[in-house]
Amino acid sequence: MNFYEADFKLNIVKEYLEGPLGGRALANKYDLSSNALVYNWTHSYQLFGNDGLKNRRSPKKYTSEFKRDVLHFIETTGASFGEAARKFKLPTGSMISRWQRSSLSSKEQGLPIRKGRSKREMIKPTKKQKKSKKLSREKELEREVELLRIENEYLKKLQTFQQTIMAKRNGESKSE
Repeated sequence: MNFYEADFKLNIVKEYLEGPLGGRALANKYDLSSNALVYNWTHSYQLFGNDGLKNRRSPKKYTSEFKRDVLHFIETTGASFGEAARKFKLPTGSMISRWQRSSLSSKEQGLPIRKGRSKREMIKPTKKQKKSKKLSREKELEREVELLRIENEYLKKLQTFQQTIMAKRNGESKSE
């Protein structure tokens, strides 16, 4: 697997955004293994700026709650992996695809974050940690409200879509 310097990636992204060449032409020009690299780098640059082009030694870890929220968003709205990645500011949609496959294959409700015990299980909670549980409960409720709003918005759009289809069908049957 080739690793490219951040400066090299930045030059290609800027040339893609400002110039007349597309991703395939730039991949051929710079002898890249795939034109998808150009599109992925551009996407990362647009979401995270220069930091999105830096090579990460260790990938960012996401909680199982966050993964479930992303998968729930996809299920309720019918969004693609790429759209969900942009909404939740994830580097790529393929990572969501992996989460979905692992959630389907696992028989447990939760998605695995990592193997082994967490550090929190090994240490007794302090007073500050006990207070933070209240905050996390508030955040959990806010997250649930946001998901319900998204679901409600989706259902409203679905209903209007169905009404327009029915109106078109009624209009066609009257004209015949």
